[in-house]
Formats: sequence, C-alpha cells, structure tokens
Amino acid sequence: MRRLSYQFKEFTSHHWATAEVKAVWEPRVYKVCDCIAELEWRSILEGVRQCALRIVTPHELQRLSEMLAPHGLIVAPLERIAVAEGYASTRQAAREGEPFHHWCAIGRTGDVQILKSAQLIGEQETIGRLLGYPTCCTSSYRKLVWVQDGFVDTTWPMAQDTAKKRIISPTHIEIPGVSWCNILLRWLGIRIVFHLPCSFDCQSTIQLAKKHAEVARAGGFDQEIDWLLEMLSWPVEWSALYGLAEITTPLGTTFAVTDATAERYRVSYRGTGWTGKGRDGEIS
Repeated sequence: MRRLSYQFKEFTSHHWATAEVKAVWEPRVYKVCDCIAELEWRSILEGVRQCALRIVTPHELQRLSEMLAPHGLIVAPLERIAVAEGYASTRQAAREGEPFHHWCAIGRTGDVQILKSAQLIGEQETIGRLLGYPTCCTSSYRKLVWVQDGFVDTTWPMAQDTAKKRIISPTHIEIPGVSWCNILLRWLGIRIVFHLPCSFDCQSTIQLAKKHAEVARAGGFDQEIDWLLEMLSWPVEWSALYGLAEITTPLGTTFAVTDATAERYRVSYRGTGWTGKGRDGEIS
C-alpha cells in the first residue's frame, strides 16, 4: 500500500441504509455489543485468556469492580483517555478538565500486575499472551502497527496475507465465503474476537472465535450470538482513499479514519448475501 504522510483525526460515522433496517437492527447491535462486553470477562473465567483490556466510564468503574470481585477478578485503571465517538484505532490521553474514560485491565491480581508491567515497557508478546491473542496475530500487529509500518488500519495487509483470496487488481482484493476472522464491522462494535487477526483465514483466530461463541452461549447469549454470526456472514465492501475508509454493509455505510492513499484500495468480503427479508416478510 502506497501511503501518504498525513492522518485525519479519529472519528466514526454510521448512516443507516433505511429507517426500517435501523428500527430492526439498531437494538440488536446494542444487545450484541452488551454480549461482547460481558464476554470479555467471562472468557477469563472460562480460561480462554488471562486478562482483558477495556474502556470503562467513571460511572461504571465501581459497579463493574463490585460485580467482578466475587469472581476473583479486579478492574485496574491504567490511564485516563479522551472520550471517543465510536470505534477508535488509537487512544488519546485525556486533557485536564475534559471528560474522560478509564483504560482498564481486567483479570486476577497477579496477571494484571504482569500486564501492567508489560504495558510500561511495550512488551507486545507478553501482552498478547495474557490477552489470549494468537502468536501469529500478535507478531503481525507488532510489525504493522508498532515497530515497522505504522498502520492505522490493518484491513488491507490482513486481506493481502489471506491465503484464500482473489486478487482482482493491485488495489482490489476479494475475500470469498464467510470467515470467523471477519472484523470489518468492528467500527459498529461487532466482532467475535478482541484482536486484529493477521488474515481472514487465520486458523488460530478461527478456533479462538469458536471458543468465544461457546462461552457466550453458556452465559445465556444464544440469540445475540446468532445475530452476531449472521452479521459476520453479510457482504461488506471496504474501500480507502485519501485517509477516509468507507465500509458498506446491509446496515448502511460507515465512515472512519484509515491510512491515507492517493489510490483507492478495496477489500470485497463476499459473505453469503443479504435479502433483507425473513420468512415472514420481515427483515431477518
């Protein structure tokens, strides 16, 4: 990807396809996001990982701490960050006197202490291991974001590293079928894993995603996981030009910040299609 030197300030803006789609799917998206938030700490209890990193509002901090204490988990604030509207690929330190959120570590006391120490020295391998991320994805993230390439958005290199892809042109890649690794709806909070996969067919990520789904269903989130998996099967078109990403889905179009390029780059995730109608004539 031939990138330009500038970057826009972080933002996320979503525009619903129709009022009907919004009426049906907006509450479902909220419920799925609540499921994912609970999955973050339930996955620790079930031994899928040792720690989680999460944004917590000042109002929520005490309630969450009290709720998790009987499970042997603590919520440890790491830093105060600026309030972001929607998904943000980077954290910004909160300014004095302005509203803030807490960037917190969740886990058992000993594990959280190790995570905090690793955060201080930027030891990405230890952080990735504690968070339960596949080693290949941690290495990819470290290279793409932290050490060598400085990517804001890893969608294009993720598509490039996918084995089962179709190269339409030097700036257009197609991902056929459906993948558990799909994180193209993350700007809406929709994802089944908490990391940025190294590819759309990363086998370690697929196995981790399936474990997360099992943990969520065991926690009583069958309906939410059904909705989430349905959304991950939808076709998505991601394109990037001049630092603006446009993500088109059956729900509508999301705009967000990406790496600035003078050429349009596209990733077409084919999915299984979308009719917009269920058996009873309603949106499915």
